[in-house]
Amino acid sequence: MRSLLVAVAAVALFAVPAGAGELNPRTLVLRQSDVPGWQLDVSNSGPRSNKRESEGDPELRALFTRAGRLSGYEVIYNRGAPEISSRADVFRRPDGAHMFLRWFEKQLRMASGAALRPTPQGIGAEGWVWTSRVPSLGRSTIAVWRHGRIFAGLSAAGLSRERTLSLARSQDRRITSGLR
Repeated sequence: MRSLLVAVAAVALFAVPAGAGELNPRTLVLRQSDVPGWQLDVSNSGPRSNKRESEGDPELRALFTRAGRLSGYEVIYNRGAPEISSRADVFRRPDGAHMFLRWFEKQLRMASGAALRPTPQGIGAEGWVWTSRVPSLGRSTIAVWRHGRIFAGLSAAGLSRERTLSLARSQDRRITSGLR
């Protein structure tokens, strides 16, 4: 009986939820219609496989394995020097997206000493926002959050914090629709 319970627990722990591989991360990022007047940077936008994202970084590769990252997608829009980057990473389970969010937060804090603040209501289940000044661009804002089994991020240079968070809410609405 005990071995049966262990087997059931293992299946529950490692099973991929139905439809996990069917969610296309491309549908979870900003679209051109969200940022009129901005140009898609085709050469730097597209799918983000685990291999590509973790190339040369065994720690990140191991994290992807532990967290159950399936795939990701990133689009970059620019208008001269200002840039908007929108990404979504799909994980097998919400705890994987949570694990990646915590790792990303730690990396951001170590790299910048960032004072992160919880994201405003209406953007995911949990997340962080960081705003700084970039001499040549003005304000730069990064928002990262988790919504279910999705890790999402949006960064914008040369936009106000409010406009960046408005775009993050638009992306989060896409994620909500995609998860239905």
